[in-house]
Amino acid sequence: KFGFDWQHIYDERTAAPQFVYTFPTVAAFLAAKSGAAPFGYTNMSQITGDLSFNMSTDVFSSFVQDDWQIAPTVKILYGLRFDLYKYPAGIADAPLTQSHDFNIDKNNFGPRVGVAWSLDAQSVLRASTGIMYDQPILGGYEQALQLSGSPRSPTYTFSGTSAGAPSFPNGITAAGSLAQQSPWAIDPEFEVAHTWQNNVQYERALG
Repeated sequence: KFGFDWQHIYDERTAAPQFVYTFPTVAAFLAAKSGAAPFGYTNMSQITGDLSFNMSTDVFSSFVQDDWQIAPTVKILYGLRFDLYKYPAGIADAPLTQSHDFNIDKNNFGPRVGVAWSLDAQSVLRASTGIMYDQPILGGYEQALQLSGSPRSPTYTFSGTSAGAPSFPNGITAAGSLAQQSPWAIDPEFEVAHTWQNNVQYERALG
């Protein structure tokens, strides 16, 4: 037996403008809401620039498997599986070099072997062992791309007394202070997780 699987995963979205107002008291919020004091907030931050996001991932796997009746009561099965996950492209201008591109783990070979032994007309003993690789976990790559610290999506902050500060509940119309960002990254040495799985079964017919 042999086979293969290929999946192309494309994720694209555009976020709405996001801004957050922080007020010192409930009374200050109510005054801003009524329009009496629209600049009574202590802090306002907004993500600006390119609010779009997309990433493309290719997942490929293939396998080959055979069985061999080595005796009238014994059959062995053996095979090999290969998994390759081509992760999204990085961001060339990201502040952290780890986010410029991502490591592609290319040695995910999973051998497996099993045996079925008919002990008598009513009993069978089966055993198998093999290496299994994890599914691709894309959440970390999404974080690294969205929170890369890239200047394409800067976050600006204002106080209620800053020059160009917007009146509540509006978004900004001028650049304020550039907020400090905490970028995410993927370890360049990251490899796909794998487990060594073993199984033994004894089957007995009662009738």
